[in-house]
Amino acid sequence: NNTSSVTTDVNPAADMEITKTAPANVNPTDNLEYILVVRNNGPAVANNVIVTDTLPAGVNYVSDDAGCSEVSGVVTCNLGSFAVGQSQTVHITVDIPIALTDSTITNDSEVQADEFDPNTSNNTDNASTDINLAADLQITKTGPATAGVNDNITYTLVARNNGPSDATGVVVTDDLPAGVDYVSNDSGCSVAGQTITCAIGALSNGNTQTIHVVAQVKVSSAGSSLTNNSSVVGDQFDQDTNNNSDDAVTDINAAADLEVTKTGPATADVDNNITYNLLVRNNGPSDATNVSAVDTLPAGVSFVSASPGCGEVSGVITCAVGSLNSGDEVNLTVVVHIPVNLSDSSITNSVDVAGD
Repeated sequence: NNTSSVTTDVNPAADMEITKTAPANVNPTDNLEYILVVRNNGPAVANNVIVTDTLPAGVNYVSDDAGCSEVSGVVTCNLGSFAVGQSQTVHITVDIPIALTDSTITNDSEVQADEFDPNTSNNTDNASTDINLAADLQITKTGPATAGVNDNITYTLVARNNGPSDATGVVVTDDLPAGVDYVSNDSGCSVAGQTITCAIGALSNGNTQTIHVVAQVKVSSAGSSLTNNSSVVGDQFDQDTNNNSDDAVTDINAAADLEVTKTGPATADVDNNITYNLLVRNNGPSDATNVSAVDTLPAGVSFVSASPGCGEVSGVITCAVGSLNSGDEVNLTVVVHIPVNLSDSSITNSVDVAGD
């Protein structure tokens, strides 16, 4: 009995380690991916390895690639057994709602196994992400539905910040159509060709700014539709870009420069007929419709005849020309008789032309 012994079973030990990474910053409404790397540093095999990932308040779980389950913002991943030195990477994706704008969110992760862990300082890790500012900038554009050539038309641009953050560096750009000439604006905007640039600067959440741009319609735009486009941008992330631009369409009325030229004899004898020649021309740019020439005869003469389509009532000749395409012309004649009592006088014949 001079000796004795005792036997002690030493439990296996597995040093489980987890490291967590995430983007330093992200835009609201974007997806954010957390990367978790789990490793068994030994010296024994680790069994029943479980990772618990506690999502930040406010985010929405989207997916993972390790068959994990999510309940009330806690993601649990049963990873099984890990040999010594074995590691596994887990990706967890969440969605960032707009309500988290301008905040910092932190995600915590933890790993554990059945075996004794001699170093618990590396069993947890976290990652923080800054959520960027977001300002939903919106622009609405209005202009007249119709206008005539040479008219001044006013475009009204309203820039609005729907938030949730204040906006800085706000710039409104207005691209005038080629069919107008720039006239003025009321907001100190710069002009380069057909592009109007308005540096608004800061625009607080919920605030608006109105800009008026005036342009004159060119004659060449007659009978066309003009589209004016405006857009707005700022320094902050914009979660809805569908309302960052807007158009205004203006139909330009047709315009036709009708011209009439009249010729007649410089002298004439009494008791004779004389012929007046009327040249009606459409100088454009649009085709003319319902064109008519009205010829007022001199007092004292009597009507004899006129071109087809013309009629006389009380010394007034009306000639229905009808449609006249741009660049086309038509000749009309009016014949009158000079009575004897107009001897030694001067007579004047005048004509007017008009269309729709």
